[in-house]
Amino acid sequence: MFAVSAAMLLLEVALTRIFSFVMWYHLTYLVISLALLGYGAAGTFLATDARVAGGDYRATLRRVCSLLSVVTVLAVFVGAAFPTDPEALFEGHYSEMLVIALTHLTLAIPFFLAGTAIGFVLMRNRTETNRLYAADLSGAGLGSLFAVVIIDRLGAVSAVFVAAALPAGVALLAAWKERNAKDDAVALLATGALAAFLAAVGLDHFHASRPLVVAIPAVLFVGCAVASRRTRGSASTAALAHGAIIALAASAAIVSGWWDAIPLRTSGGKEMTARDQDVVFHKWNIVARIDVTPHNVGKANFGGFLSTRYDGPTPEVMAIFQDATAPTGMLHLKGDVADSPLLDAYLQGAVYKVHPQPKSALVIGVGGGIDVFIAEHARTEHIVGVDINPVTIGLLEHRYRDWMSSLFEGHDLRLVVSEGRHFVTSTDEKFDVIQMSGVDTYSALSTGAMVLSENYLYTTQAIRDFLARLAPGGILSYSRWLFTPPRETLKLVVTASSELRALGVTDPSKHFAIVEGGPVAGRWADTLIRKEPFTDADLDGLRAWAASQGFDLLYDPYRAQKSAFDEYLHDAPAAQQKFVADYTYDVDASTDDRPFFFQFYRWSSLFHPRAVEGEGGYQPTTAPRGLVSMLLTLVEVTILSILFVLLPLRRKGPLELPRAHLTSWMISFAGLGLGFIAIEMVLMQKLSVFVGGPAYSMSVTLFALLVFSGLGSRISSRLAHASFRRVGGMIGVLLVAQALELAFLDYAVPSMLSLGHAARIAVAIVGIAPLGVMMGMPFPTLLAKAGATAERVVPWAWGINACATVVGSVLSVIASIQLGFNVTWAIAMGAYALVGIMVLGWRAPEPAPS
Repeated sequence: MFAVSAAMLLLEVALTRIFSFVMWYHLTYLVISLALLGYGAAGTFLATDARVAGGDYRATLRRVCSLLSVVTVLAVFVGAAFPTDPEALFEGHYSEMLVIALTHLTLAIPFFLAGTAIGFVLMRNRTETNRLYAADLSGAGLGSLFAVVIIDRLGAVSAVFVAAALPAGVALLAAWKERNAKDDAVALLATGALAAFLAAVGLDHFHASRPLVVAIPAVLFVGCAVASRRTRGSASTAALAHGAIIALAASAAIVSGWWDAIPLRTSGGKEMTARDQDVVFHKWNIVARIDVTPHNVGKANFGGFLSTRYDGPTPEVMAIFQDATAPTGMLHLKGDVADSPLLDAYLQGAVYKVHPQPKSALVIGVGGGIDVFIAEHARTEHIVGVDINPVTIGLLEHRYRDWMSSLFEGHDLRLVVSEGRHFVTSTDEKFDVIQMSGVDTYSALSTGAMVLSENYLYTTQAIRDFLARLAPGGILSYSRWLFTPPRETLKLVVTASSELRALGVTDPSKHFAIVEGGPVAGRWADTLIRKEPFTDADLDGLRAWAASQGFDLLYDPYRAQKSAFDEYLHDAPAAQQKFVADYTYDVDASTDDRPFFFQFYRWSSLFHPRAVEGEGGYQPTTAPRGLVSMLLTLVEVTILSILFVLLPLRRKGPLELPRAHLTSWMISFAGLGLGFIAIEMVLMQKLSVFVGGPAYSMSVTLFALLVFSGLGSRISSRLAHASFRRVGGMIGVLLVAQALELAFLDYAVPSMLSLGHAARIAVAIVGIAPLGVMMGMPFPTLLAKAGATAERVVPWAWGINACATVVGSVLSVIASIQLGFNVTWAIAMGAYALVGIMVLGWRAPEPAPS
């Protein structure tokens, strides 16, 4: 149970990273949601197929787990090989849906096999349900933590091979009977370790060719297996096979640290697709995969726009891609950066025309270093650059330091690996300029099922944190896409204006200045925000510079224009609310409770997409793709849940329970699944800023919640024979714990932002622990009671819970977008309360102890 659950969480996180690289993030989680549906189908399969359910215990586990090991690699290999182009689906090429569906079904197979193994163990050990479920949750928790380590060290493809090796280990233990079989297995494992070592040495030190690196370990391994088989004829062939799988998987995992043993192709619509054969460096980590392509000469528009009036020399640029999109670049500049006319022609340099030669600047989202160059050009005395991805910082500081030498020569520059909000709430430094240029999150982030692109840099609370770190007269600068009609920049202005009013500013209109530039198809805007009002004289330098570069002052607080920005900022608060409500797009203020800054569409736009398409910007925001993806996910998993979970039960006959009792069990287990996934998702989001970003939030939350839920499951074994009334009381206590946890997240956590990173993680784990223990109790206790009434109910109930978890993940995101995380948490509590009320009201006879 522990090993298979750890393998599946490891595989799930690896798939999240792989398909965030191959496809867009909003289809990544559609894949994962459908794959998890395999658990539900496995539960029904076991509940309706007596041959497998009643098979030999060790033999069944050995067959299923060995098949799971092989299929895990094959499914990812085949799924990644499909020539998918998800963007074509949104442009009317609906045949692409067939390819996407084939990908989903392929990836569902390993989860179906894992669900079969777990459900089989639960069904055949009904008296140990709580203990086994504790192992299941603990394995899942540690698997999620292990995934972060493996992906950061070796990559997402390596994580797939490690996930394949774990169930092979289970199969090896199931076949562990004869002495010679043990000896052979140990010998093969040792040989596999040696093969992996040789592969690593060959790649790292001798730069051996790829075929040679694969051939040497394979020949060594096969030779050992043949010799072992001939000298020990009585050895178990099964043990040899399973040892072989483990050893080869370990070798492949090591090899994939340098070279992805499973070839990956990016889908159409991604910026790197046309250049994926030119990659000179790539590195996986839990945040994103970073690819670097060779240098070329050309105008470099990164996080802003380079003036069309610039006619000087063009620099050489090495492009950096994050998950095959969101390109930035490393500029190879020669000479003194302060004298470079190129750096004076970037739109995002507008802030330095209002605040020339600042003493200090904070650049959030360093990327390839363009904003740092611009700050250096402005003769900033002290610069701090922050980036969430350690690989990006490593490229600048180490691998391409010679290429970027002008970035470091003669400048007081400090680069920091951190999430932007986490950094500003951890430092006491004050800055004259805080700059963010095109800091996006297109990669798959922190939830375990489905997510739109949440970003905590563009919320009212973020504005408050950034303004608090500004020195007197300091300026906060955001460079974002403008679009036609305005969306991103307008939503940012609405958000910042809302926070300024909350801070006591009666007329925010004097606290903004906006410069725009670029063609209609790619219009950018730089928004300047200050705690103190701008004066007319403050903006003289900005106006002159913009005119010289061919940029426009989109919003000037002292020179009225006819634009959406003037209309909004100069209106009274009541009129502003009406403006936001009536606007074509959803530009309401983004908050930490609803951080979906890039979600501009209302649900009505699904029925009138052409009315809100507009012009300019990047593909994910030229149509309601996120909403369409959510609906596709919801419809798909619902239909397939009916096809593979509910209909087979009806077709193959009922379980050994009255229909009324079966319906009650179904609602109870579905309610627990819905509630658990919603609480898990909101926990990850609410702790994102506190623990240092989505990658840390995912690993810390999943680890703590699942491991402590496993502990709660183990403790609840004493309640397996308790009355339904006592189980209802347990759920009542859980509801109190959930209410206290929400209060802790909303009131206690913000007061501890001054703590160091390690202390924050410790606080998060300790804060989750009591809730996790309580959340681990209801499901295994009710599962044990269901198993005492009928054996085949156990895997079926477990499958119902899995299906509800998948559907609940999509519903939770929809609720979060529309209503916020706190309301989603309340809905989850409502699901638990419904289960508690049902359990308290059951008048059925208590099941006799098994």
